[in-house]
Amino acid sequence: MSLFHPICGDCGFRVIQGTDSFCSLPKFKIDPNTESCSKHKFRESIKICEVCGDTLFEPGIVDLVDGHAHILCNNCASKFGFCKTCGNFKYCKFEQDPSPIEKIVQKEIRQGNMVMMTTVKNPKRIEETCKKGCYCYDEKNGCIRETIHPCTSWKIPY
Repeated sequence: MSLFHPICGDCGFRVIQGTDSFCSLPKFKIDPNTESCSKHKFRESIKICEVCGDTLFEPGIVDLVDGHAHILCNNCASKFGFCKTCGNFKYCKFEQDPSPIEKIVQKEIRQGNMVMMTTVKNPKRIEETCKKGCYCYDEKNGCIRETIHPCTSWKIPY
């Protein structure tokens, strides 16, 4: 017979924010060194969505890819095929390319005798970054991330 008494500090439902600990079930602040409850689960038995990282309180969806099981929450599984759940979404060539070309430029718009200035993405930078190998760029629609069109380059995010 084990004398081990499970405490919140050993639980998979414990969430740490700064110096405070919270239980992700009732969202209450807890003392991880002394408190415990009947819903205690060891970290190894907690399922986590591989796309968003949320703790799954109900059974997750298991996706088999190349013989490996991947656990997803219902929310991420329903968004599959769209930009934010794509493996290519983490890298934006326009934003992250080290090119010295400015990202934003001023554009003059004339309407009759009125002249307005606005800021737009630099077409030269788009030409040098997006049009040369970005998965999220399409000649017809431009940056698919901005126009929210699904594309043929969607990649499994794990």
